[in-house]
Amino acid sequence: MAKSSAIDHIETTANTEVHSLHYRGWLIVQQQLGRQLWLRWQHPQEDFPRYGIPVEPTTWSQRLKDVHRSIDLILQLEAR
Repeated sequence: MAKSSAIDHIETTANTEVHSLHYRGWLIVQQQLGRQLWLRWQHPQEDFPRYGIPVEPTTWSQRLKDVHRSIDLILQLEAR
C-alpha cells in the first residue's frame, strides 16, 4: 500500500487555522487549540479524531512520523 502525506486542505474558522492530510486512509489534522498546537488523527470509519498529541513547532515533523508509525501499527493489528 502506498504511503502519502500531502496536505489536503487548509481551513480557517474563528481565527483557528486547520491543516489536514491523509495517510493510508486516515485523516490527520494539525490544529491550534487554545495556545497549544495539536496533531489529531482519526480512523477512516470514524467521524471524529479519537487520537491526539500536543506538539511544538520544532517537533512537528518528528511527531508526524510518530503518528504515521502509530497508524501503521494499528493497521497491522487490524489485519490480524
